[in-house]
Amino acid sequence: MPAIDRQQQPVGLFDGLLLAVQKKRTSYTRKRIRQAGKVAARGPKLQETFNMCPVCERMRQPHRVCDREDCSTMMRSRWF
Repeated sequence: MPAIDRQQQPVGLFDGLLLAVQKKRTSYTRKRIRQAGKVAARGPKLQETFNMCPVCERMRQPHRVCDREDCSTMMRSRWF
């Protein structure tokens, strides 16, 4: 039997390896469900910016109407 010289055989980086390839495209719904689970595990983000309501002077998120009933009615009459 002749000895096999290993230097003569081409050696590639991916010889003998199978690369992972998805079988089907992940749908938008499945992707969003998976991401929602990750967000639920991490918890909600903390709001960094708050503005003072000009009517009742309580802190609120920007571009939102204040939660108080009397304040929101006053803001509605003032804006609309």
